[in-house]
Amino acid sequence: MQWSDVQPPDQLPLLHSCAADISRIYALDLFVANDDRHLNNFLFRDQTLAGQRTVIAMDFSRGLLIRGWPSDPVPMPMGSNTMRQIQALKVLGIWDAAAATLTLNSIATVTASEAEHWLKAMPRAWLATSRIDAIVQWWDSPAFGQRLADCGILV
Repeated sequence: MQWSDVQPPDQLPLLHSCAADISRIYALDLFVANDDRHLNNFLFRDQTLAGQRTVIAMDFSRGLLIRGWPSDPVPMPMGSNTMRQIQALKVLGIWDAAAATLTLNSIATVTASEAEHWLKAMPRAWLATSRIDAIVQWWDSPAFGQRLADCGILV
């Protein structure tokens, strides 16, 4: 179900049950500069056998290269959907900083050669070789670590 399908009395319990996953997704959004994450960009699913809820992120269309990533400024504009939603989750006590930090720490383990492998495995028409080379060079530079650190301040 989408957020718009969740009845108001069920909304806060649903967010609490998925807090860690939602926080991890928003941390990824900070890194990839997705400035349009909002609750209707999630699908919520009951895991019948496990008796849990799962959240699935969709719509990354405003992330990565749209705003000049990776050289776009961090943080993204405070008026963006992503930043407003993170603030709202914090105010509601739903934000899981440990889960968000774990995501950023996981991104930090991705090597430039792994990023290059992934980028070169996609169809050539998606991204020019020169752009791939620039991203790989950035990934292997101090700017990569600085972006992660700047995102970490926000979590």
